[in-house]
Amino acid sequence: MPTLTEWAYLAGLIDGEGSISVMRQGGKPAAVRVRFNNTDEAVIDWVLIRFGGILGEANSNSSYGKRTCYRLDWNSVNAIPVLEGTLPYLVIKRQLALVALEYLTLTGRQRTNKHKCSSVSWDKREVLCEVASILNARGGK
Repeated sequence: MPTLTEWAYLAGLIDGEGSISVMRQGGKPAAVRVRFNNTDEAVIDWVLIRFGGILGEANSNSSYGKRTCYRLDWNSVNAIPVLEGTLPYLVIKRQLALVALEYLTLTGRQRTNKHKCSSVSWDKREVLCEVASILNARGGK
């Protein structure tokens, strides 16, 4: 179980080098993703041990030079503990985290399928996806 200090550190990584998104697929809201990139393998390992996540490599055509840039993702329901644990410490991306958590309360444990939710719930998901997009365009504020 991560300590409060460890949650605060992860919040700093997400605030500084990460993103919180409500992603679309086929033009429809589909999933929440929390992501951060880092070139320091020790930082990535530290986070993986404490918080899990899906490890990948960021785009190799980036501006990181010859160093490998690693990417950590938490998607949909796997993002819930990360968002809840970091929420008290997020500064820049706090509003995005709140929007993402509200979206996840509407989707439950399944991917978004229009035929599995009410039209009111679907409309709310659309609004939250648009709000997340606007917040991301403004840098999370």
